[in-house]
Amino acid sequence: MVGGRRNALAAAMVLACLLLGGGGTSNPGMEFVLELVLPLLVVLAVWWPGRPARNTAPRISRAALVVTALALLMPIAQLIPLPAALWHTLPGRQPEIAALTLIGQANRWMPFTMTPATTFASFLAIIAELAVFISVARIDIAGRRTLCRIIAGVALVSIVLGCLQLTQAGGLTWSLYEDANFGWLFGFQANRNAETDILQIGILALAAILAGKVQQRDHVRASTLAVLVAAMLALALGAVLTGSRTGMALLPLTYLFVIWIMWPVIARRLSRAAWLVILIPPAACLMLLPTEQVQHALSRFDGVGDGRWDIWHDTITAIRSVWPLGGGIGSFPVLYDAAQSIERLKPLRDIRAHNDWLEWVMETGVPGLLVLVATSVIILICNIRALRLALRRGADPDMRATVIFATGTLLHLGIHALFDYPMRSMALAALVGTSVAMLMPAKAAPHARE
Repeated sequence: MVGGRRNALAAAMVLACLLLGGGGTSNPGMEFVLELVLPLLVVLAVWWPGRPARNTAPRISRAALVVTALALLMPIAQLIPLPAALWHTLPGRQPEIAALTLIGQANRWMPFTMTPATTFASFLAIIAELAVFISVARIDIAGRRTLCRIIAGVALVSIVLGCLQLTQAGGLTWSLYEDANFGWLFGFQANRNAETDILQIGILALAAILAGKVQQRDHVRASTLAVLVAAMLALALGAVLTGSRTGMALLPLTYLFVIWIMWPVIARRLSRAAWLVILIPPAACLMLLPTEQVQHALSRFDGVGDGRWDIWHDTITAIRSVWPLGGGIGSFPVLYDAAQSIERLKPLRDIRAHNDWLEWVMETGVPGLLVLVATSVIILICNIRALRLALRRGADPDMRATVIFATGTLLHLGIHALFDYPMRSMALAALVGTSVAMLMPAKAAPHARE
């Protein structure tokens, strides 16, 4: 059936992003592989043997189409070549003009962005993520439930991989990447901050799976409950062992959303089982506080303010140099290096602003701010509508669970983006796209058959 094929494609794309999309800026090779794998999956889904489809093209919601167009707007606009008379007037281009004048190339056409190569690379990544977004926007409730299982499964497998990374069993680093946060649990990611996001979103996915199952069947086996409690405990402990301070600070928010997802179960006769799921993992984490690994992770709070304020200060200085139009997507290293204060220089180069919102303003200026506001308003409206439908009496339990899961995921990553750069990871960007798509139900064409 067509719906099954769409569900399988979305599941495969999200799984590929979670496994291959965690390299970030320091490990672009695996992202290139992912950008080849995603279109290959689309081709396989289209040409997979089966009866030809008739009248099966679902209508993507108007909101999803607008979000897609807005996401493509900035990179496309920044890559359009401009005549010299125009790009010479752009803010922050004087050094570039002076350098090109020396070789007699100052009058050549140049794009808006100061770093065309990185902007184009970002454009390719955005296209890949939008393919995931559109794919998820076309699936049904059963497909969304499957995505929660995949997210939870990858998070749990990453815990196993993370244990190997911490112990360096066999003398190996057990990492997919050459440049990673060695000495901490980071799983399939290169960055421990991205890993804590994966693990906590995995906790939300587990809660969504259980809540939907219990509400539909009106019972839960003791063995199922025990496995779920153990899985949530493992993910919570893993989030601590990543050593991510913001991640640890966000754990209470994660469990607030777990309570929200589980509330229909809590309010019924299964309340004891539900409270076990909610209370045992954080209680076990408290009991393990004295252990060496947990204390090592908590010791990172001794270094709060370890340079982020300085990075933000110099980032704001760089924003002023290209205000109000920005320097182009991916231009942070160039602009930041030129604006960095001498007294704040340090041996290791800063490649990100450690604030995705601030970095976006540097890259895109006022036009990017307008795009960001418009996109955020659309997503907020869709979120409110989805919650109204999901929370009404008689709503599908899986729909309710996945909508709250999506809300919690977006809020978690939005807050984390104030202190780090989750949106620069294709794995986490895929989860953002997946969550937004879960708020935008597809309008399937009638009588869709294969």
